[in-house]
Amino acid sequence: MIKFFEKVFPINKKMIPIVSGYVDSNYPIGRVCISLLNSRNFKYKLIGVSKKNLSNFSTPKKIIIFLIRYIKYFFVFLKYIRSPVLIIVAPFKLDIFTLFVAAIFCKKIAWLHMDNSFFCTSEYNFNYSFPGECFECLKNSEAYKTYKCKNPKMNLLLFRLYKPVMRLFFLRSKNNLIHLCQSQNSLELIELYEKKIGKFHRAEVIGLITTDISIIKEANIRNPNLEKKCQILRKKYKYIFTFHGSKLGTKGAFHILEIAKNMPNSVFILPFKKESFIEELVNMKNKQITFDFNQKNIIYYDLNTTNGLINLLDLSDAQFVLSSWSAPIEIAMIKSLQLKSPVISFFTSEFNTTSSIHKNFINKFKKGIQFNYPTDRKDYSLIAKKIYDYLKINNIEEIRKYTPLEDMDLLCENNEEYAKIIYELF
Repeated sequence: MIKFFEKVFPINKKMIPIVSGYVDSNYPIGRVCISLLNSRNFKYKLIGVSKKNLSNFSTPKKIIIFLIRYIKYFFVFLKYIRSPVLIIVAPFKLDIFTLFVAAIFCKKIAWLHMDNSFFCTSEYNFNYSFPGECFECLKNSEAYKTYKCKNPKMNLLLFRLYKPVMRLFFLRSKNNLIHLCQSQNSLELIELYEKKIGKFHRAEVIGLITTDISIIKEANIRNPNLEKKCQILRKKYKYIFTFHGSKLGTKGAFHILEIAKNMPNSVFILPFKKESFIEELVNMKNKQITFDFNQKNIIYYDLNTTNGLINLLDLSDAQFVLSSWSAPIEIAMIKSLQLKSPVISFFTSEFNTTSSIHKNFINKFKKGIQFNYPTDRKDYSLIAKKIYDYLKINNIEEIRKYTPLEDMDLLCENNEEYAKIIYELF
């Protein structure tokens, strides 16, 4: 079979294929892949099924379009299956047959990790039952059944099929699987998992390529209506806080519900629709948090970087970036650190790269504040008090300064530099 592949699909030794579950630029992972594809000096081939204009398969026409795209994709995938190395990104967004063929026939696989799906059912190791950062599947591989975790395919039957196929990746020989990690924190989490299963493979820290880093220009995207609303709010509230992130539980917006309760003279702005937030948290049960979505000092605005979110974050007295999982490099944090207003975050564990980046930033620039992850209702009261103290003690004008990106050696805005880092590993 292997000789058949090599004869029918000749190997292009200079081209490194990337098989990704995301290939469209409207996804952050897709933009990472496209940045490698756009390299002039290093040859990459991006292979995947575009979901563009196919948000759902509600019509026969969309189903036919998808099937045509998939057939084209799979033949291209077979053409590169015997390349010296194959980079795989977001495997749980790929079909199970692709993964099986790759696990069996690829010479060498480089797994570019953008999440924690290598051990976590839901990709982002966040448990809605705690709620918080979760390592239960490191202790017991069947823990996801107990907690009824969400999973990438939203179907436990499909996950049970994916699980043994993904196991094949870790059964590969030491030199035929390479983990490409964003940070040392992520690398150590992978090493912890491999120690548990008794398999060890090469792992490299490559950082993250992104075109989303520099946002000072975005901060100048003014939203006059939003600025007027802030002026009105300042007449009623002493402080304005804005959350930077989505409605997802992993991002930690639910903590705002309890923090706001302890800070009645401050207003908290959540940049998404109230209805979608309620839907996200409907299955979350936590005695420590009262899910009161109707607090007077919580306001919901549906915002993003194109209609004034960065402007609002810059105008706020402080920003909340509350990553509640073992996050790699979250761009929300990188953007927030460049703005005038200080950042408030949680430290979940040594495996959370995003909280580690903020901790190092605070130590260097003495700007911002970080708390241990709250586990008790009393923690929120203490957090509120310390936020008040921080804003009272520090000179607001001294705090509110733009901070340039320094010592961010894990981040790269240069396509060629990032393409070279990965290319030279092989």
